[in-house]
Amino acid sequence: MHRPYRDSISVVSDYLLRNAERNDLVYVPGFADREALTFYAGHHVRFCCLLDRNTPLPKEKVAALRAPLYVDENTPDWIVGFGGLARGPLERFAARYEVAARLDVYPYPTQCPELNVHAFTPLDTGNRGVLVLRHLDGEP
Repeated sequence: MHRPYRDSISVVSDYLLRNAERNDLVYVPGFADREALTFYAGHHVRFCCLLDRNTPLPKEKVAALRAPLYVDENTPDWIVGFGGLARGPLERFAARYEVAARLDVYPYPTQCPELNVHAFTPLDTGNRGVLVLRHLDGEP
């Protein structure tokens, strides 16, 4: 078997596919985890809030995409934190979210093809795991 045990990307993508509605907005701080999740769950949910107004990208090109890219224009339905969530940028969201799940899985990808970053046995979560927050209904 290629992956004989669970890794964080498969556990989170399975969770989103089971619990999120089609086209729900999902914010994942950290590009590496988000990009892998886009591959596995991107047909079901939409990843958002990737840019702020200081982005060097041309504003008209970003607008032409008609995607929920700006953090100040979109409210994610879900926030996923691999290894927890850092304080700071997420504090503006915190009051409007509840903990939906604490997934007991090692938070970082373990199935990399490179031998030095591939895990050959299950790893202890060390109480970090993956934290999933859900937007409270009725909150803007």
